[in-house]
Amino acid sequence: MTTPAAGWYPDPAGSSNARWWDGVTWTEHLQPAAAPASPAWGAQPAPAQPWGARSQQWGAVGAYPGAGPQQPAPPATWLKRNALSLVTVVLALVILALFYYANIVLVAVLPAFTAASAVRRKEPLAVPAGVFAAAVVLFALTQFF
Repeated sequence: MTTPAAGWYPDPAGSSNARWWDGVTWTEHLQPAAAPASPAWGAQPAPAQPWGARSQQWGAVGAYPGAGPQQPAPPATWLKRNALSLVTVVLALVILALFYYANIVLVAVLPAFTAASAVRRKEPLAVPAGVFAAAVVLFALTQFF
């Protein structure tokens, strides 16, 4: 027997919600179950599967013929939610090391770009990472002049 792919499936506990299957085990993440959409007026129904054919996503919420990719993304990990913020901190530390060992401050604008991108993506650590990067750059510039 093959293991189903990660995705939202009907809750095996019997609730009316959908539960996230990570490919190995059920997680604690729940969401309201999606109701199958009714076809538009005058639309042709999707062709039925041939007899005996199995669905790729056995029992997945919203997995009916013609559904398309409508499943929400899996819950993001802490590292994925803060990727640009962490890159900003690493770049600031590299700038600090370059200044300390070689008196180079020319690449000081790189953390500003990554911090701005992190703020646009609304990462939880975007503001602290940007403040840290700005403090490092200001420190390096004040020590340089």
